[in-house]
Amino acid sequence: PATWLFCGMVWLTLPVYFTWMYLANGRNTVWLATMSMVILIYYQLTDWRLATLGLLLGLPVAGLVCATFGTPVRVVPFEEVATHTVLLGFAWYMGLVLGISAHNLRREQLKQVLGTMGILAHELRTPLATMSLIGDAVRQEALQAGPDPALLGQLAGRLRSQVRHMNRQIDMQITNARLMHLRPRHEPVAVGAVVRARVGAYPFRSPSERDCVQV
Repeated sequence: PATWLFCGMVWLTLPVYFTWMYLANGRNTVWLATMSMVILIYYQLTDWRLATLGLLLGLPVAGLVCATFGTPVRVVPFEEVATHTVLLGFAWYMGLVLGISAHNLRREQLKQVLGTMGILAHELRTPLATMSLIGDAVRQEALQAGPDPALLGQLAGRLRSQVRHMNRQIDMQITNARLMHLRPRHEPVAVGAVVRARVGAYPFRSPSERDCVQV
């Protein structure tokens, strides 16, 4: 309820209140600038479609409030009306453009997140299916009268390899997520030590594979 109340106040109160104050203060330059800023902020606070609907409803309501409460509205020359209309129209246009751009940016970010999740799900589903098949093979081998220790060892090795692959994928996604929140650091880093530590911690599948990497 509090969220809906806040959204309702922002959605309808901003255009009504500031338009009423703009009219009640004789449409002076201070309130003209205020109205322009409010329109820009309004499109940043809410979705551009809701902001447009709020302005279309809020402006007539503000005029109705002025007429109901007898608020004196200064008659201004046509040149001043045209100037104000151009400035407010420009503020509305810029707010609309910025609102649509922000909406498109959020949609692209969501698409990228969903794409990353799809890739991660695919990368994890394949080793999980392999692990399931290995588990079935281990079960069948265990049910036999004389299980082959060499085969069981081979299956266990393949199982560990799939687990390492899944952990690498998870670590990669966590690292990519942390790259968006890195703080700037201004200190020397021994790159050789970092590379050696990473190579030493990498889960190579065999000693021969580890020997292929030279630092």
